[in-house]
Amino acid sequence: MRPSRRREDDDDDDTQETARWNIPPFWQRLNSFFLFPFQTEPLIYATILALCSYLLTLGFFFSMVVGIGLMLAISRYAFKVAALASRGITDSADYRPHMVDDDWKSLPWKFFGVLVVHGLVIGWLSHASGAWERSAVCSRPLRFLQR
Repeated sequence: MRPSRRREDDDDDDTQETARWNIPPFWQRLNSFFLFPFQTEPLIYATILALCSYLLTLGFFFSMVVGIGLMLAISRYAFKVAALASRGITDSADYRPHMVDDDWKSLPWKFFGVLVVHGLVIGWLSHASGAWERSAVCSRPLRFLQR
C-alpha cells in the first residue's frame, strides 16, 4: 500500500509553483500599462488598423465586411495583450509565437457572437416594446417614409 499524500504537501507544491512567478502588483506597473500603446509594435499595429478604417467609407456591404474584420483584429490583439499581461509580459518586444495559446484564436469569434446575439436581443426587445417608434433618434430620420 502506497502512502497517501497529505493536503499540506499539495499546498507546498502550489506555493513553490506560484513562487516562480515574479509578477509585481498592478499598481506598481500602472505607468507601463498606459505606455503600452506607444511601444513600436502596438503603435504600428494601431496605425495600420486606423488606415484600414478608411475602407469603411466604400459602401454598405464593403463597410460591414471591413468593420467585422477590424473588430476581430482589434479584439484578437486585445485578448492576446491581456492574456500575456496576466502572465507578467507587458513589453511587446518580449512576445513570442510559442507563448500564444491556440484557444485564444477562437475568443474574438466568441466575442463577436456574443455581440451579435446581444444586439439582436436588444433590437427585438425594443421592437416588441414599441420603443423603436417612440425613440426620437430613430423616428425623426424615418419620418420621410411615412408620407
